[in-house]
Amino acid sequence: MLTIASAMLYGRDLKTHHELDAPPGAVVQFGDMRATAKPWATNVKNTDPGAEWAAAERATGGVW
Repeated sequence: MLTIASAMLYGRDLKTHHELDAPPGAVVQFGDMRATAKPWATNVKNTDPGAEWAAAERATGGVW
């Protein structure tokens, strides 16, 4: 959970959160996020397959 929170706070791709892993027992400080914070993207195309995908998945039983 710590690496995911770090990735979110630093505006990194969540798929790479494992790169922020700290050794066991380490103290992690997030610090001042103003320098690295990224604004929420509002002009990004939504690629979520949504309800159509879910319906197709149920219809095929998950078989492609």
